[in-house]
Amino acid sequence: SSGRETTGRFHSPTAALASSQQTVRAYLAHKQCTDCGAADPRLLDFDCPRRHRPLRAAILATSGWPRGPLLVSLLGWEVRCANCLRRKYPRAPYEISDTPC
Repeated sequence: SSGRETTGRFHSPTAALASSQQTVRAYLAHKQCTDCGAADPRLLDFDCPRRHRPLRAAILATSGWPRGPLLVSLLGWEVRCANCLRRKYPRAPYEISDTPC
């Protein structure tokens, strides 16, 4: 068996996760930041021009999507490094507070 059902889905969630992670890593290995040209895949995330927020590469890597649909999805996203994303979206993801949670 190839590890996939006829629908293109993996039998095992672990296999799907590993495949998604490998696909995203391979995709980012050949990309660079749209704004500054940084090419370190550990720093790169995805930014959708039609949305007003970035999507972390880790979210896509844990999606479990089959390789083909995942790659098609990635084509619509711009790649930006963490610094450029913070410049584009300056709002902090959380507020720093003096009081504990």
